[in-house]
Amino acid sequence: MALFSTSPLSIVGDVFPADRHGLAFSIWAAIGAVGSAVGPLVGGALADLLGWRWFFFINVPVAAVTIVMVLAIVPESRDENARGPLDSWGFVTITLGLAALVYGLQAGDDCGWTAPVVLGALALGVAMLLAAARVEIRSPQPLIEPGLFLQRGYPAVLAVAIAGNFGFSAVIFFSALYLQGPLGLPPLQAGLAMIAFSLCFVVTLPLAGTLVRRIAPRTLLMIGMALMTAACLIFTLHGLYWLVAGLAVAGVGQGLAFNTSTTAAMDAVPAAKSGEASGVLNAARQLGSTLGIAVAGAMFQTIESWGLLAAMQGHVALDSTQASLVRELSSGSSAAKSVVTGLAPALQGEIEAVTSSVFAASFRGAMLLCAAVSLAGVIAAFSARPVQPAAER
Repeated sequence: MALFSTSPLSIVGDVFPADRHGLAFSIWAAIGAVGSAVGPLVGGALADLLGWRWFFFINVPVAAVTIVMVLAIVPESRDENARGPLDSWGFVTITLGLAALVYGLQAGDDCGWTAPVVLGALALGVAMLLAAARVEIRSPQPLIEPGLFLQRGYPAVLAVAIAGNFGFSAVIFFSALYLQGPLGLPPLQAGLAMIAFSLCFVVTLPLAGTLVRRIAPRTLLMIGMALMTAACLIFTLHGLYWLVAGLAVAGVGQGLAFNTSTTAAMDAVPAAKSGEASGVLNAARQLGSTLGIAVAGAMFQTIESWGLLAAMQGHVALDSTQASLVRELSSGSSAAKSVVTGLAPALQGEIEAVTSSVFAASFRGAMLLCAAVSLAGVIAAFSARPVQPAAER
């Protein structure tokens, strides 16, 4: 994943001239977005007809065709000024640092944020990344050029990328739970609802690619992150129609932010450093996605625990087993649904009512957090200075 997710930006930036970067990057992103749009439909159909294992089998022929096309069509490109061996210490420290940090963030929800394994992983991640910074500064051939972060506008673009993917990942993750949990939609219908995001994302990408040479990238980034903020606030309203509306607004916002941040990041650095720049940009996006699911997930679980505790201590008579059923129903568990349908009608109604209420409150809290992070992205975009394409400087 890390190898092929960073290469396309560098290749596109090398093949196309600077004045066509916006359109080229938008086409690249749109093709990926088409996969995102088709994926939920194909995945839902496969889950209903053949089983979840076909999610993985279907990728084998796709990957085989892609390999043949890359070998036949894509030209080779490299940094001709690169000399000496690979920065192995930089590779090791950066890889260990990011892996430990991601593991700690993802394990926090399951193990608890004060668990030794979580605190240890987070501490190791921070220590390794600090060591990586020291190694890269001293290395004659660093894996990531420290001067990259001094390029005009580049750090602000990274901040927008983190904020954008924070909200994007949390929105997609919790929307799928909402559709299949409290709303009770089967996988195929849930996939159809999620297309609202993918279609708006695909349509917006080429528009952003055209606008990025006519409107200041900072302005487009601010508009995109402002729309993401608005989408997260729409998600706090309960109901299927509000959810679909929020997904549509989020698709437009993420389309503007994603494509513009890509173009602005590639324009901010020399062409020879586009590989490093694209790698760091993708790492920032992956970090934002991980933080979005982990931190918003922690917020969701905290509010969910409070809601269940209030239900058990209040007028709703739920024991610990029934409270566990509520948690499983919130995550869309089909096994939990089967158990609940076998209960007495009165108890079944109580559990379903508590599930809907607790999920709505938890979802609302997670989306308010995402709105705050997206608003921070607006501020980061505002702080970005105008960037002239490196090829024109």
